[in-house]
Amino acid sequence: MLGLRRGTAFASIAPVTAMAWQQVRMQTTKPTLKVIKPESAQQELARQRLRRPVSPHLAIYKWQVHSISSAMERNTGLLLAGGLYLFGTSYLVGPWLGWDVSSAALVTAFGALPLAAKVVIKFCVAWPVTFHVFSGIRYVVASTARTLERPYASPQTRPVLACFFPNSAAAGGSIKGAIIAQDEIDTWTVHRFVPVGFDDTQITSEEAVYSVLGGMGEPYVIEIDQILVRSTWRPSIAVAKSYGGPKQRVLLAGDACHQTVPTCGHGMNMGIAEAFDLGWKLAATISGWGGSYLLSSYEADRRRIAQMSVQWSQRHMGNLMGLSATLQLDADIINSDTNAGKDMRNRWHDYCQLNDGHNKSIGVEMGYRYQSSICVLSELDRDCSAPEFDARRYIPSTYPGCRAPHVFLKSGTPIFDQYAREFTLVEFQDTATPSAVGLFQLTAHRRRVPLDVVSLRGEDHAHQI
Repeated sequence: MLGLRRGTAFASIAPVTAMAWQQVRMQTTKPTLKVIKPESAQQELARQRLRRPVSPHLAIYKWQVHSISSAMERNTGLLLAGGLYLFGTSYLVGPWLGWDVSSAALVTAFGALPLAAKVVIKFCVAWPVTFHVFSGIRYVVASTARTLERPYASPQTRPVLACFFPNSAAAGGSIKGAIIAQDEIDTWTVHRFVPVGFDDTQITSEEAVYSVLGGMGEPYVIEIDQILVRSTWRPSIAVAKSYGGPKQRVLLAGDACHQTVPTCGHGMNMGIAEAFDLGWKLAATISGWGGSYLLSSYEADRRRIAQMSVQWSQRHMGNLMGLSATLQLDADIINSDTNAGKDMRNRWHDYCQLNDGHNKSIGVEMGYRYQSSICVLSELDRDCSAPEFDARRYIPSTYPGCRAPHVFLKSGTPIFDQYAREFTLVEFQDTATPSAVGLFQLTAHRRRVPLDVVSLRGEDHAHQI
């Protein structure tokens, strides 16, 4: 996988040590256990920490403006806070220690200092304050998202975000590589798939880019301004047997509990959903209203989703890697004006239309349903059937465990904007008849569960959904 720029096409070319798909298997080997005595546990932990890469990994990533400014912001913050605490402490203990830290004494002492010392002290005070002021302005501007806008030639112009390049059937089929736009302007990531055991030091970053862009033909040479980063990795498919320890004192999320190929972006989607799910459950448990079984529902809900997402990701990558062998791709034939060339192009089109799940699996991303013990069905729910799962469709539903459906209210605002940070009870009642909302509020208050009530009057469309 290489990072470039084109002007630097972001060629993060990191030759990907990608094995043939048939060689990717779910990890089933048992881990090797090492018994550590309690008295040596701290030493073992220290050794493990020493083997961790420095963050940022200086052997891979180059220094950039954002990393430097972030370090400077922390250091200047420590300088300002430390100076304030030091002065405040001195001012408090001064009378007991016989120190004169009054304003007049400080001004007199400062005036007696040499010019060089005055300049250094003024700089140490003024520079951190100035830096923080301008840094704050930068964050305010960035929060408006104006800096995220990308210029295009016209409103209809949109760049290709990703493109896969197959091998010819004669060259072994499968996928030769892929390119992914990182900033939609001049920075790209290039993946060059190589067999297991291939010595990637025998190919330069530039050669890897040329090879991928050449597809089934000869290498296509372009001008590359800069190679930003190069790395080698091997895709794997795995889901942890458990997402936490037996006492729920250690919990996993993100890539720590599942590994998948980067098809469809399921890995990122799972990580964000797990962080959200685990975050509110940890907060509820720490606050005391979560109950003793809330944390265990994290694994019950999310591990099943991870298994499903990993399987679909594997299936989609298998379809992409099976394109060449299925169609028996040949560069000479597919580029020809013959009937055979036309037939191969038509079959390629049909294959891509039939196997486009890596772009259209919205059901995998949004249509799943939690089914742990905290999703309690009412009598009304038991009389209804749960929404049927469809990998290519997201069917909004208020069935327990489903994602809250999105709908625009009559004012044009999304209903999500009405929800509170914690739990929200939505009431659609338009009559003066007493409702059960008061009972919900009373019960929530007794159990210290945060609950907000949103009353939507006249929202027939939202009520129907």
